[in-house]
Amino acid sequence: MDSVKVFSPARVDLAGGTLDIPPLHLFFNKPVTINCTLSKGVHLSAKKISGKSVVKNINTFEEDFVPTKKKSLTLISLFLEKTGLKQGVEISVYSDFPEGSSLGVSSSILVSLFKIMEVLFNYKFNINKTVEVCRRLETIAIQFPAGYQDYLAPFYGGLNSFSFDQWGFKRERLRGISLLKNKTIFAFTGRSHFSGKPNWQLFKGFFEGDPSIKEGFELIYENSKQMLNAIKYGDIEKIASLLKRDFYIRKHMLPSLVPDIGLFSILSQMEGVRGFRMCGAAQGGTVLIMVDEKERDKTIKEIEESGYDVFDCVLKNERVKVEYV
Repeated sequence: MDSVKVFSPARVDLAGGTLDIPPLHLFFNKPVTINCTLSKGVHLSAKKISGKSVVKNINTFEEDFVPTKKKSLTLISLFLEKTGLKQGVEISVYSDFPEGSSLGVSSSILVSLFKIMEVLFNYKFNINKTVEVCRRLETIAIQFPAGYQDYLAPFYGGLNSFSFDQWGFKRERLRGISLLKNKTIFAFTGRSHFSGKPNWQLFKGFFEGDPSIKEGFELIYENSKQMLNAIKYGDIEKIASLLKRDFYIRKHMLPSLVPDIGLFSILSQMEGVRGFRMCGAAQGGTVLIMVDEKERDKTIKEIEESGYDVFDCVLKNERVKVEYV
């Protein structure tokens, strides 16, 4: 086999983000991060070639040999360099979401690359090892500590809770996609998100003893535990209120995490909106919005008429998958 296509879903995090970054999680009692995969994500195609490896980004129309310093190609180039594939492969990538969407796109790319290694080059791996290597590679790429959750989501698919301790992670599969699917909207703030820097500010503040940040992490920890119970009991009103609580906790922890974006004021005044939070480490990217199911289409229209994009995607039990060409 000389060519393959791989789809890896993006993810939305519902609670507990940032607590999955080591060693931060060791200072809490089995902190929980909850996320769910989406119906859309990233698409990679790869084929064996002779000569130097080539990387192409369909979204940006950039193309170059490995190694490259072109911004949209550097993550894949780094992966190929570190795994020794400077020769012999051509990889193209297309993302359903814009750069900085805060939906775990870069992590899904890395997961897809490991699947390419497996099917084209007979690389043997297990999920635990791959997740750790992905985390380390992204840490190199962004020059800040990376967490675990974004790689776990596409490997397992669906709605999951991941808890962390000194032994690693434990996954709990959750029901609730059908309940939440038509009550959630994903709107782009128009501002690209870069998780490394805000996460580092929180990380650094925690270990330096910043009282607002330490208190904020305790609140995020408790909020995620409550979110887990709310999802298990199907308590929509509680889920919505906990999303909103997370939004304000992070705003209080570090005001720069929640920039002055008009979308938040608009959402606060919409009758159909029950709660919302910024995805990822905040500071930009996508907003997860909980709405009354009957008001979903109307709310989407109002958001779009206000000048913001709403992504055409839903919560879905998707996982990384390979199509042989």
